[in-house]
Amino acid sequence: MAASLLLSFLLSISFAYVVTSGLHKFFGISLWWTIPVSFVAFIVLLFLDRSWKITEREVARSLNSKYPVLEESAELLLQPFPDLPFLQQLQATKTEQALQAIPTPVCACSKFSFRVLIFGVALMFGIGLTLVPDESIKKNTSQSYLPAKPVRIEKLPAAISAVTVRIFPPAYTARPSRSQDQMNFSAEEGATVQWQIKTSSAIKNIFFIFNDSKTVALTPLNKEHTLWSAGKVLDAPGFYQLKMDTVISELYTMEMVKDQLPTISIQTPKPNTLIDFGQPKKLVLNALVTDDYGIKNAAVFATISTGRGEGVKFAQQQINFEGAFGSQLSKYQLRKMIDLAALGMQPGDELYFYVKAIDSKLQEKRSDIYIVSIADTAQLMSMEGLLNGIPIKPEYFRSQRQIIIESEQLIKDKNKIGKEVFRNRSNNLGIDQKLLRLRYGKFLGEENESNEDQEVGTIADGKDFGNAEKILDAYTDKHDDAETVDFFEISTKNQLKATLTEMWNAELKLRVFKPEEALPYEYKALRLLKDLQQKSRAYVAKTSIATTPLKPEKRLTAELDKIIQPFRQITIQQNNQKEEAIRTALSILEQLKKHGDISVQSASVLQKVSQQLANKAVASPAEYLPALQALKKILGTVQFQPLLSMENISVVEKALHKMIDPPAILPSANKRAANGNLSKEYFKTLDKLNPE
Repeated sequence: MAASLLLSFLLSISFAYVVTSGLHKFFGISLWWTIPVSFVAFIVLLFLDRSWKITEREVARSLNSKYPVLEESAELLLQPFPDLPFLQQLQATKTEQALQAIPTPVCACSKFSFRVLIFGVALMFGIGLTLVPDESIKKNTSQSYLPAKPVRIEKLPAAISAVTVRIFPPAYTARPSRSQDQMNFSAEEGATVQWQIKTSSAIKNIFFIFNDSKTVALTPLNKEHTLWSAGKVLDAPGFYQLKMDTVISELYTMEMVKDQLPTISIQTPKPNTLIDFGQPKKLVLNALVTDDYGIKNAAVFATISTGRGEGVKFAQQQINFEGAFGSQLSKYQLRKMIDLAALGMQPGDELYFYVKAIDSKLQEKRSDIYIVSIADTAQLMSMEGLLNGIPIKPEYFRSQRQIIIESEQLIKDKNKIGKEVFRNRSNNLGIDQKLLRLRYGKFLGEENESNEDQEVGTIADGKDFGNAEKILDAYTDKHDDAETVDFFEISTKNQLKATLTEMWNAELKLRVFKPEEALPYEYKALRLLKDLQQKSRAYVAKTSIATTPLKPEKRLTAELDKIIQPFRQITIQQNNQKEEAIRTALSILEQLKKHGDISVQSASVLQKVSQQLANKAVASPAEYLPALQALKKILGTVQFQPLLSMENISVVEKALHKMIDPPAILPSANKRAANGNLSKEYFKTLDKLNPE
């Protein structure tokens, strides 16, 4: 037992040390947590490994069953030797000698060695994890709030010795401020950006030029004019550049991450839910609400519709979810049990609801509207709308209604009548339900259960034994007969099959004397029948045409001067001028790659295209800003052929191709020869005949 406890203690320490070492390295948890974690692990191991509860008598019985040489006498060694009778003393001495001759089991030693090995490996792993430098871990586990972007190598003017860009996200994001030494940055919408620029020498003036339009002057922080600062609230993406006296830097990106609206996903119920008779009037609402920064609140807004026609009334109310949203997590799995009866809903009423979520920025998002209705049994029992429909006899519907009425009456009279009378009436209702089911089965081509038995019995009696037509009539289905085939649509057939299924379930419950459980199936069968009847009804709306009033004085005068030939005016729109300029610029760049020289008119075209490229760079700086900067370099060095860069031209061409919409796919005639398919099949056949 001591060895077992020692092994469990070693394993618990090994597990606790590895777990706490990892938590200490990645999350900064103290290593002192090893003590409580090892204690909990030790308790768990004691419950899993119950070897410490094995008694000496259990060990003796195990030895007796495993080693026959002990002659079932190992338990004698557990009793005091002087207290044993003479014969038992002789047997105990013999058993002790036999037990000493048995070799020590290897499994106990190997099990102990294995756990000691695990303890050593865990100890070395924990020590090694503790000694790993923090830098490598921080690089892999550093929290990134913004999507990773490819790092662009930026160039600063020679006079700048250091740059610090500090970003302060909005308070509702609950994110800490951060700083960087790069001019290109990405920040949240509404974040405050502060620049601090240090120069190696005194500078007279420093300006920021945002999107080639707005200029902001930097403020000097010292008398030497070597430390400058500026601030801006980021409300739109774009680009900017630095102007120091007469020196202008390259373009730098300002990417803005917009705050997204909350996302609402309703898992249950379905968009349209019908609660039939007998089902609980409760609704389980499961919704998943997520947001990029946090959810502030969420609630259900319900509208109950009661009444019909002009007497319809609406009642609105708000249903809150249990629990608080104070922590403002980015993801909530919400669940709400809505009691429709507590809301005052009656049969025939409808519930319209949607879920509205508010994020930490107070932005609202609504889900789609979901509808829950309670079946109206009173309206279902009426005969309204059953006169014009599919050719199914109305009395069949009345029979189903009569079965429901008698079932409800049977439930009321259950305590007044005897048990035998109750069972007889319930069984009779089951028979009526069966007869009604067989009637509807004829519409789907099902055979009568009784006729087949009679025909088979006639043949079995020997009558018409040699008549083949009688035998075929008894065992075959005449689906090709025009009188027996049905002409219903597939949807109608499916609904009829569903009706038969509900009738079968109702019949089953009635036959086992459970009319309470049969009522929901009976009501559903009646609703399916009534829906089937009303589905086939055709509705033609009344139309009114406002014709031109006739002038009697103009009739039969043969004056046709007011009648002119009809004509149609078509305005052919010219191609987009902006795209035409981009296509022209592409041809100019191609000419520039070949000859290295362009005209003044071509340079003006490139200058116009640079304005379009600048607009694109404002909206998507990471995608179009390198192309804009490359185009400016091309325009600045177009007069100096040796300074032209083919790489810049290639970057601009790729960006311009993205700005052109792809041509629309137009229908075209098949250019394949008329016998193309025939010849292809011919060669395929030859390949099959001659596989070699």
